[in-house]
Amino acid sequence: IQMKLSFHIADKKKAKELGTGIEIHVAPTQQATEWLISRKGMADIEYLDSLGFLGPEVLAVHAGWITEKGVDLIAKHDVKVCHCPGASLHGAYGSCSRGKFPELLEKKVTVALGVDASAENNSLDMFRAMYQAATCHNEARLARNVISPEKALEMATIDGARALGMEQQTG
Repeated sequence: IQMKLSFHIADKKKAKELGTGIEIHVAPTQQATEWLISRKGMADIEYLDSLGFLGPEVLAVHAGWITEKGVDLIAKHDVKVCHCPGASLHGAYGSCSRGKFPELLEKKVTVALGVDASAENNSLDMFRAMYQAATCHNEARLARNVISPEKALEMATIDGARALGMEQQTG
């Protein structure tokens, strides 16, 4: 992971220089998060913060196993997040059952919706992703409207555009 992250840091510097964003998959599964903690002594977002990687040009994909501190760091650095509920449900990642997406939304973090890849989800259908986002957290938290259908629609449209820095052109 060190080589991979040093690559991303160089890419992040270039992205910032060019005024573009950069995407990184973070905390997708419990196993990946535990692996990083065992090697670096901290979870994904905390580790990326220690490297100076976090910022408004960063799009953190998955982010299903972030900590409370990770939520605060994402909000502090205006990191954008892409929630892929279908990939989590398909691969049993745990993002829907224990992810902190409602907490991110409460902190006004831009959370977009994605589908990951067809091999990870068996679907590239954004309507399905909206339905999953608007329902899976209800089941996990035993509460209704944890993420409302209206918010799920925003996550797929204007928040998706914001996550890509394109809210003036589309959304």
